[in-house]
Amino acid sequence: MNAALPQNMVANQLHSQWLEGTIRHRRKAPVRHEFSYSTGMLALDLREWPSITHISRLFSLECFNWLSLYRRDYFRPETDNLLQAVSDQVQQATGWRPDGAVQLITHPRYFGYVFNPVSFYFCYHAGDRPDHGAVPRVIMLRSPIHPGKIAMCTASKPQARNQPVPAGALSASSSANAFTYRPSIPWISITSGRSVSAALNFESTWV
Repeated sequence: MNAALPQNMVANQLHSQWLEGTIRHRRKAPVRHEFSYSTGMLALDLREWPSITHISRLFSLECFNWLSLYRRDYFRPETDNLLQAVSDQVQQATGWRPDGAVQLITHPRYFGYVFNPVSFYFCYHAGDRPDHGAVPRVIMLRSPIHPGKIAMCTASKPQARNQPVPAGALSASSSANAFTYRPSIPWISITSGRSVSAALNFESTWV
C-alpha cells in the first residue's frame, strides 16, 4: 500500500496517513481460488486518536458518521487508552516498550459498519518517522480467524533504520501462549519507504 496524505491531514500537521493499495487473497486448498481489489486503510498514529476526527465533520469518535472510530472495536477495549493497551502488551511479550510512534493500520467504520479481517499495530523506535520510510521494531496483529488471539513479529536480526526488511526476516513469537506457528514458514514480510507490503501465510496455527 502507498501512503497518501490528504491536504486536510497535512494542514492539521498530523502524522497519521491514509494508505491506498491492493489486497490480494489466494487460497490453494481445497479449491484453488484468488482475487484482488483496490482499497484504502487508515494508518492512525495512536497519539492522535483524540484529534484525528478534526480533519473532517464527516469523521467522528464514538458516534455514527460517514467514518467513525469506536474504542470497543480494537484491542483490549476495557482499557480506555488504546496506545497504553498496545504498549503494555508489546512490553509483556517482547521486553521492549514502544518509545516512538505506534500506528494502527485499520479500516474505520463506514456508515456505522465495521469489517476488519485484520488490524496491524506498527511500533517504532523514538524519532523514527513512518511517513519517511522507517521500519517498525515490532508488529502486533490480531488473528483474523480468532479475534481474541494476537501475535507479535519482531526483526530476527538487527536492521539499519529506514532499510527494507527482507521476506522471512521477521519472526513470530507467542504472546501469553496465544500463538504457535510452523517453523521456517516466512509468513510475513515488510518493505519500507512510502509503501507497505504485508504477506500473511495462514498455514500457521492459532491456539
